[in-house]
Amino acid sequence: MMFFLDESGINESHAPCEVLCGVAVHEATLWNLVERIHHLELEHFGTTLSAVDVEYKGKVLLKNKRFDLAAQKGPIEKNRRRDLARTLLTESHAQKLNGITRPPKGDELTAYSQAVLAFVTRLLKECQRFNLKAFGAIVARGAPKPLTSRFLRKDYRYLFERFSKHVESQEDDQQGVLVFDESETRQSQRLLNEIRDYCRETMAGHRLTGRIIPLPFFVHSHLTPVIQVADICAYIISWGVRVGRMKEPAREELAPLARLVRALEWKQESPGEIKPWVDYGLFYLESLKDRRDREEADAGEDEPDLQVQKKEEEETESPPPLRRQSDRSPMPPGQLSLPGFDPSNSNQPKKIRRSHRFDH
Repeated sequence: MMFFLDESGINESHAPCEVLCGVAVHEATLWNLVERIHHLELEHFGTTLSAVDVEYKGKVLLKNKRFDLAAQKGPIEKNRRRDLARTLLTESHAQKLNGITRPPKGDELTAYSQAVLAFVTRLLKECQRFNLKAFGAIVARGAPKPLTSRFLRKDYRYLFERFSKHVESQEDDQQGVLVFDESETRQSQRLLNEIRDYCRETMAGHRLTGRIIPLPFFVHSHLTPVIQVADICAYIISWGVRVGRMKEPAREELAPLARLVRALEWKQESPGEIKPWVDYGLFYLESLKDRRDREEADAGEDEPDLQVQKKEEEETESPPPLRRQSDRSPMPPGQLSLPGFDPSNSNQPKKIRRSHRFDH
């Protein structure tokens, strides 16, 4: 099982939130999906985007201006739209190579913008046909972050836990492979070290290695179409999908694409003592700090004690509680039975891990 990851809104002050998005696809269908993406590019643009040095990133394809340009005239006939888009792309590429620029002619920009929106819509529908599953950690803008970065960040850990559950649910004996969009070498090395240390030094991380290979691959996104799918999904989630306690307004024009991304969202039902629970792939984090980080801040510590880190592995808080399927209201007191928990027993542990359920 391949897990392609990319981000949106990182270091972008105008973005409503930061998103770490992953899309999972079975290796048996990966090549067919890549081939289908190739044919969709030819169908909508008359050429592949890589041939004209265009990387389909969400912030470029789906910016506000794209929708304005697509709507400035009525729908252009499909074949004419493709031909105009091809002319714009190929001539712009040739002029760029020769250091020349010229304004687009006639309906070229409108045709290209309409082709882009049609392409993204078809792309997401094809991903659903190939059973691609979307996961996303949505982090509030300005969310508190740990003072130190000794271990893997909370949004990565929670995302990996969901991916692990997805891999475990497969009928065959699967192992998850992590594929990241390559960033600056030092950042990639840092992330690799954090994943390695988390899996080596914590119980939760060690459990993940039963389903996920903790040695990620880093690739150039413009050479890896499914990474670009993850980028597009991350952008749509950031600007168009709203879950949990999110208060940021969504862009209305992205609503149809947001519904398609929600259709790709991973969901897994688990039996409950009263009602079945559903785990969801998209979740919202208002803070990236763990209990350990808050305790260190309260104690005024600048550097966490490594032995405390190792001892706490349950070290991390549980992932955001995943949502209940049929009853999204808070459970009335007294209806939840926890195995081994007796309120009258003063010798029992005082801390009980939260349920993995989250309303959004």
